[in-house]
Amino acid sequence: KTAYTVLTTRANSLMEKIHNSKKRMPVIIPREYEQDWIGSRLTRDDVLALCEPIDSKLMDAYTISKMITDKRVEDKNQPEITRRFEYPELALLDG
Repeated sequence: KTAYTVLTTRANSLMEKIHNSKKRMPVIIPREYEQDWIGSRLTRDDVLALCEPIDSKLMDAYTISKMITDKRVEDKNQPEITRRFEYPELALLDG
């Protein structure tokens, strides 16, 4: 059997606007710590430090196509699905 998990942590200032009910976000391991994370030498404190929310200034958020949730679209790994998509009706929320 194969198993996997998504580790979450408290949301940073960007993600709490997006995932605003539970205020959680995935743990994001910086590239420079990838090998440490995979290895077995980290202490409990090291692991907890790496599970802290990443700085929101290192992230970007934007809307994408609704095709991402369309059950009729089998292949979700397409550039036109994940590129920035503007919804005019959302602009009304900014003002």
